[in-house]
Amino acid sequence: MTDPHPLPFRRRNVAKMLARLHPKGITEPFNGARSTAPQRETAMDIAGALGAAGQAGAAQRLAVHVLCLRWWPGLFEGPARVVGHRTVPVAAPVVPSSPRQAALRAPADLQASTVRLPVEQPAETLAFRRLADLIGSRLAIRIQRDRARQDAELVQWLSAWVHGGEAPQLPDGQYATRECLDDALTQRVLAPGFLGAWSRAVIDEFRQPNHCAACHGFGERLQLTGLGGSRARADFLSCEHCIGQGVMPWSKKRRAQQLSIGEHPFRNYLNTHHEGALALLRELEHRGAVLLLRHLGTDDPTETV
Repeated sequence: MTDPHPLPFRRRNVAKMLARLHPKGITEPFNGARSTAPQRETAMDIAGALGAAGQAGAAQRLAVHVLCLRWWPGLFEGPARVVGHRTVPVAAPVVPSSPRQAALRAPADLQASTVRLPVEQPAETLAFRRLADLIGSRLAIRIQRDRARQDAELVQWLSAWVHGGEAPQLPDGQYATRECLDDALTQRVLAPGFLGAWSRAVIDEFRQPNHCAACHGFGERLQLTGLGGSRARADFLSCEHCIGQGVMPWSKKRRAQQLSIGEHPFRNYLNTHHEGALALLRELEHRGAVLLLRHLGTDDPTETV
């Protein structure tokens, strides 16, 4: 009996296919390449499938853009621009002042000097800025909703305390009078400059994830599942270190340092929203991969987006 789906999408490597569009554009080498399927699609086929998937609607276009943001960053890069300069030490030969010094000095005797070289980065395209603004607006909405919920809980607690009733408790057993985000920090976080930096920090972590050191980004590990006589049985099981995700989150200290904010306020107020935005990007990446493979004709029809 033949397999009706010889190349299901779970065994296809979307990162390898998109690497054919821009081989030098991948920010980090993809280590999860177990697929042995032949490369049937050309770069024109992949680009055409991306364009066709994006024409289905706004949600599908967003998913395709997030997929390209991860595996085809060259699509979001504009012309290079100078963003600064760096000092590089350069060894320069010493010119002797007299023939006698030239005879006494060794030929390899050098004097160090420094040269300022420009540092270039690709400019942000309109599509990248729109995506960053979308993430920033989502973060702002989540913070405003969380603050409004905390204010409502505080009013409810004060009302119960004034009327002699029992103070309401949260589901985790804490009282509603927990510490809230103060006005000064709220004003700073909701500023357009901070939201722009925060959204780009989320995009940087999405583009360059912290691969699990145990499974090396696979999400699975070869483990013994049984012993029968002189034979051992092994199978690929979900990695316990990353719970099958293949990536580990960056530390809260590193995230806070990237935003130039204290670790305590970031850990207590902003980290949950940061992880929510990061999870949204990864979900959109998955949907974009399913759409791409569906238009290439190598998907599993049981999957839905």
